[in-house]
Amino acid sequence: MKHLILFTFSLYVSSTIAQVNHCVQDRYAQAAIFDSVDIDQSTFAYSTEPIWPSTNLQTLELEVFEPSSSVDPLTKRPFIMMIYGGGFFTGNRHDMDYFAIEMARRGFVTATMDYRLGWDCSPSSLASICVDCGLEANKLRVSVYRAVQDTRAALNYIIENADQLGIDTSQIFLQGTSAGAITALQTAYMDQTEADVYCPTCVTELGQLHETGYTQVHPFTIKGVINNCGAISSLDIMDDANIPVVGFHDEWDCTVPYQGGQFFGCLGCTAFQFGSGSNAIRGKLNIDGVCYGMNSVMASINHCSYPSGAIVGKASCFIKSILCGTCTSYLTTSIWDIPDCTAGTVIIGIDEIKQNSLAIYPNPSSDELNIRSEQQIISTEILSLSGETLKSYQDNPESINLNQLNSGLYFIKVQFLTGQIIVKRIEKY
Repeated sequence: MKHLILFTFSLYVSSTIAQVNHCVQDRYAQAAIFDSVDIDQSTFAYSTEPIWPSTNLQTLELEVFEPSSSVDPLTKRPFIMMIYGGGFFTGNRHDMDYFAIEMARRGFVTATMDYRLGWDCSPSSLASICVDCGLEANKLRVSVYRAVQDTRAALNYIIENADQLGIDTSQIFLQGTSAGAITALQTAYMDQTEADVYCPTCVTELGQLHETGYTQVHPFTIKGVINNCGAISSLDIMDDANIPVVGFHDEWDCTVPYQGGQFFGCLGCTAFQFGSGSNAIRGKLNIDGVCYGMNSVMASINHCSYPSGAIVGKASCFIKSILCGTCTSYLTTSIWDIPDCTAGTVIIGIDEIKQNSLAIYPNPSSDELNIRSEQQIISTEILSLSGETLKSYQDNPESINLNQLNSGLYFIKVQFLTGQIIVKRIEKY
């Protein structure tokens, strides 16, 4: 277990009136910083909804996972909503517990959620889906619409209770598997007008996307999506949306298309809706100049076979790159090429800056700190562990006098002319 003192040594967080800098060394990285026993778990009822198509009511719950305040000094953390899969007719929120706990161990607040299931499809075997469920294929759109409604209601509940849960509502992410990823992508990109085109009868049957049993409505922005073997109804709804996506998908997925096609298409089904899968989403993001990550299992007919541990490591680093402003698009077929994003404080773009190009010495220091770099520096700050700016300079001071600082740990934040940033820990003795 990494105790509070050790964790605080590597903590960098900067607060402004309306924004928290989450580009924190060690945190939100490929490796856990908290033990499982350090994760608090709470259950909340977020909405009561009629079970479609009946009028019976169902209480929908959230399971929230967060690092305990006894080990985590932060009071505002990025949040990830986890949505399980199961074809919209099976599964439950506990199917995402592993991801929720592991991401919470890396410093996020996470939640798994109930959503209303059922579209008059209950096949006894995979082979019967085309026949049994094909007769009800049009109702799949209703189930997707309803799941998006419930996800929006759950997000509204989270935002309403963000202070209690220690959540920074400006940093909300979605993660889903299969049907959950389909829901996450639709939630991130689909507005009411697009939903009306997707499901023309849904407003009459279910109300608008924001109309659920949870009546408080708060605006929110999705900052990124972790898409495990999901698809989007139409690439067109991604227009004008700058939402990075990291995808995980089998190339010959038999259930949700890797590129584009009908759901369950490889079984010979023709009744089901068309979806654009993870690789098509990647192509759209590439055209639009939006950051993406694409992790493919080539020549695999499996559905959602990507190892959970690899998803956690890669997804953590992808989100951290968004938090740090360092997101760089990539394609890979190597499953275990998990990056080391522990530092996470270097902005890497076309003009890459390596941390070793910035020399800060001597460190530790008793009085004078020297700064040397090959790149042009436009600002330098000395920060406390809580993120308070103690000294600031609008250029490269070449040396900083530390005599007025008490002995202890601090951070130095250096911004270059390119807009890139490096943050390093320093010690005054």
